[in-house]
Amino acid sequence: MMNQANVQEILRFAITIEEEGVTFYNKYSELAKGDMKKLLLTLASDEKAHAEVFQQMLDELDTSVDDYLFQEEVDSYFRFYANHVAFNRRKEKLTSIIEVLKVAIETEKITTEFYRGLIPKTSDDKVLAILNRLVDEETKHQHVLEDYLKTVM
Repeated sequence: MMNQANVQEILRFAITIEEEGVTFYNKYSELAKGDMKKLLLTLASDEKAHAEVFQQMLDELDTSVDDYLFQEEVDSYFRFYANHVAFNRRKEKLTSIIEVLKVAIETEKITTEFYRGLIPKTSDDKVLAILNRLVDEETKHQHVLEDYLKTVM
């Protein structure tokens, strides 16, 4: 079962991933034109809205000052994960829209599977609602990206 700290960790991780998504989609929207640019900017906006919702949920949780150092360490780990496993896995700069789409699709899959893997580990209704929402949102992004990739290949 997950306790309060685990709820905080899930929300912090979700916020980190969403923030990295904003950065990724905004950065690579600069390579794009027309509908592709609009899509990437829309995804960046979606990710920003998700991060804000999760931040609001986190702010509503009861936290103590004693958790501050632990939170810094966890936040650092999540930022590392988001940079090296999720959106910024590759060392080389992506130079084509097709590469950007493929990395974005893979990232949405990775984060969806991560969130989905946490579902059987809790019976807390609030945590389940958060995780199910994350799975739904990331799956939608993945499908939108896959559909767009089909049109440019």
